[in-house]
Amino acid sequence: MHKNLSRTAAAISLVFGVSIFFISLMSASQVSSHGEERSSTRQIYFGKEILPDHLFYPAVMVADRVVLELADEKESVYLKVQYSIDRYEVAERLLEKQDTERAVTALTKSQKYVLSAAHDVLQQPLSDEERIYVIAAVKHQSKLSEELSSKLPASDAAVVQQLVEESRALLPSLEK
Repeated sequence: MHKNLSRTAAAISLVFGVSIFFISLMSASQVSSHGEERSSTRQIYFGKEILPDHLFYPAVMVADRVVLELADEKESVYLKVQYSIDRYEVAERLLEKQDTERAVTALTKSQKYVLSAAHDVLQQPLSDEERIYVIAAVKHQSKLSEELSSKLPASDAAVVQQLVEESRALLPSLEK
């Protein structure tokens, strides 16, 4: 009986904690790439993908983060490359929807994920195949990000370009 009460209390506490977490995610205001605050304009729509303007996008990001945190070092590198590709595709969709601010954020996250994967490769022993995979990902994502940044306002493009240059600066170290 005492065990059942403890489990019930733990379950209620977990549900309560998760509820508060998601409520805070949904009600948090967003900051634009130019530093000013803007109101949250999340919406619910139905389709194949959930973009940053979707009400449930924060939950998807939390799930991605949990998966990344639970992955071993080798799997983490592959996940970061995949997340980089995913964020790039999100940036493309957002630009199609004329949502430049969120597109810049997604493109920046794309480059940060591939940068993180590159740093991981430099810090841990991986096979030549895995190293080549990350090198190809850095080159490919940098090229795509550079092309997409040409469709952005100059100040936003400069931020993305700086990350692209940082990624490319790692290439000589990765190719050793």
